[in-house]
Amino acid sequence: MRTTRLVIFVLAGALLAGCAAVTAGQPATPRDALAIGCDELAAPARGAAAETLERTVAVTVGETFRITLCSNPSTGFSWEQPVLSGPAAVELVDRAVVAPTGALVGSAGSETFTFRVGGPGTTEIQLAYSQPWAGGAKQAWTVRVTAVAS
Repeated sequence: MRTTRLVIFVLAGALLAGCAAVTAGQPATPRDALAIGCDELAAPARGAAAETLERTVAVTVGETFRITLCSNPSTGFSWEQPVLSGPAAVELVDRAVVAPTGALVGSAGSETFTFRVGGPGTTEIQLAYSQPWAGGAKQAWTVRVTAVAS
């Protein structure tokens, strides 16, 4: 009986400590702030010079958010390291390539960039889709995201 009470007490304490850790300093799951598919990226360039696709997202200080863009590494293209400018303290915290969900070989997947907002203000995030080697195509697609943090 005493052992049972001790086990219950220890388990209850562990659960409470775990809940406190999650709420005290752990960031919440990143919010999907923007997703741009291949068709949307390719549309401005069809029959014309490539244009920069521009979007604005509202974010909150302390928030972690994601930008997901069409990507197909099998073509030799990839998204370059994002270039951040502006007074808001937005930083890149993760970057991941997501394989295509279709069964076709060479299908496009996506690349996800995760950012954390450290302060209020506006940050411009420049993204370019290029072939990284010397002589490779540069800025086949470009995206400019304005993150407005409050």
